[in-house]
Amino acid sequence: MRDHHKILLSALATVKKLRDVDCTIKVLHLGGTIRSCQRFLIAHNRKMLQECLKAAKNPIEQAQLVELLASTIPSARRPEKSKSSGQSVVEAATAAAAESP
Repeated sequence: MRDHHKILLSALATVKKLRDVDCTIKVLHLGGTIRSCQRFLIAHNRKMLQECLKAAKNPIEQAQLVELLASTIPSARRPEKSKSSGQSVVEAATAAAAESP
Protein backbone atom coordinates (compact mmCIF):
# COMPACT_ATOMS: atom_id res chain seq x y z
CA MET A 1 0.00 0.00 0.00
CA ARG A 2 1.27 3.49 -0.85
CA ASP A 3 2.02 6.01 1.87
CA HIS A 4 -0.76 8.54 2.36
CA HIS A 5 1.46 11.53 1.56
CA LYS A 6 2.39 10.03 -1.81
CA ILE A 7 -1.28 9.59 -2.70
CA LEU A 8 -2.00 13.20 -1.72
CA LEU A 9 0.97 14.54 -3.74
CA SER A 10 -0.22 12.58 -6.77
CA ALA A 11 -3.74 13.97 -6.39
CA LEU A 12 -2.49 17.57 -5.98
CA ALA A 13 -0.60 17.29 -9.26
CA THR A 14 -3.89 16.74 -11.09
CA VAL A 15 -5.64 19.84 -9.70
CA LYS A 16 -5.93 22.45 -12.45
CA LYS A 17 -8.88 24.58 -11.28
CA LEU A 18 -10.34 25.71 -7.98
CA ARG A 19 -13.83 27.21 -8.25
CA ASP A 20 -13.40 28.17 -11.91
CA VAL A 21 -9.95 29.70 -11.31
CA ASP A 22 -6.99 28.17 -13.12
CA CYS A 23 -4.25 27.17 -10.70
CA THR A 24 -1.10 25.18 -10.22
CA ILE A 25 -0.34 23.72 -6.82
CA LYS A 26 3.31 23.78 -5.82
CA VAL A 27 4.39 21.76 -2.79
CA LEU A 28 7.07 23.75 -0.95
CA HIS A 29 7.78 21.35 1.90
CA LEU A 30 6.82 17.91 3.09
CA GLY A 31 7.19 17.67 6.86
CA GLY A 32 6.56 15.02 9.44
CA THR A 33 4.81 17.33 11.90
CA ILE A 34 2.71 20.48 11.81
CA ARG A 35 5.42 22.25 13.82
CA SER A 36 8.13 21.41 11.24
CA CYS A 37 5.88 22.74 8.48
CA GLN A 38 5.25 25.93 10.48
CA ARG A 39 9.00 26.43 10.95
CA PHE A 40 9.58 25.97 7.24
CA LEU A 41 6.82 28.43 6.31
CA ILE A 42 8.15 31.08 8.70
CA ALA A 43 11.65 30.78 7.19
CA HIS A 44 10.27 30.70 3.64
CA ASN A 45 8.05 33.75 4.17
CA ARG A 46 10.93 35.70 5.72
CA LYS A 47 13.09 34.91 2.70
CA MET A 48 10.33 35.94 0.27
CA LEU A 49 9.71 39.19 2.19
CA GLN A 50 13.42 40.03 2.14
CA GLU A 51 13.52 39.43 -1.62
CA CYS A 52 10.51 41.71 -2.13
CA LEU A 53 12.02 44.42 0.06
CA LYS A 54 15.34 44.21 -1.83
CA ALA A 55 13.46 44.57 -5.12
CA ALA A 56 11.87 47.81 -3.90
CA LYS A 57 13.59 50.79 -5.51
CA ASN A 58 13.81 53.03 -2.43
CA PRO A 59 12.97 53.14 1.30
CA ILE A 60 9.57 54.69 0.59
CA GLU A 61 8.57 51.75 -1.61
CA GLN A 62 9.90 49.38 1.06
CA ALA A 63 7.77 51.05 3.72
CA GLN A 64 4.71 50.94 1.46
CA LEU A 65 5.30 47.25 0.82
CA VAL A 66 5.63 46.51 4.53
CA GLU A 67 2.44 48.48 5.27
CA LEU A 68 0.60 46.59 2.54
CA LEU A 69 1.77 43.25 3.89
CA ALA A 70 0.94 44.26 7.46
CA SER A 71 -2.57 45.21 6.39
CA THR A 72 -3.20 41.60 5.35
CA ILE A 73 -2.44 40.30 8.86
CA PRO A 74 -5.26 41.00 11.33
CA SER A 75 -2.95 41.39 14.34
CA ALA A 76 -0.63 43.77 12.45
CA ARG A 77 -3.20 46.28 11.20
CA ARG A 78 -2.15 48.86 13.77
CA PRO A 79 1.57 49.66 13.70
CA GLU A 80 2.61 48.74 17.21
CA LYS A 81 5.76 49.98 18.85
CA SER A 82 8.53 47.51 19.56
CA LYS A 83 9.18 47.24 23.28
CA SER A 84 12.95 47.20 22.78
CA SER A 85 13.49 50.05 20.32
CA GLY A 86 10.28 52.08 20.27
CA GLN A 87 10.05 51.66 16.47
CA SER A 88 6.85 50.73 14.69
CA VAL A 89 6.68 47.43 12.84
CA VAL A 90 7.01 49.30 9.52
CA GLU A 91 10.03 51.30 10.71
CA ALA A 92 11.74 48.17 12.06
CA ALA A 93 11.15 46.18 8.86
CA THR A 94 12.36 49.05 6.68
CA ALA A 95 15.49 49.46 8.81
CA ALA A 96 16.17 45.72 8.66
CA ALA A 97 15.79 45.69 4.89
CA ALA A 98 18.17 48.63 4.53
CA GLU A 99 20.78 46.87 6.67
CA SER A 100 20.63 43.58 4.76
CA PRO A 101 23.28 43.11 2.02
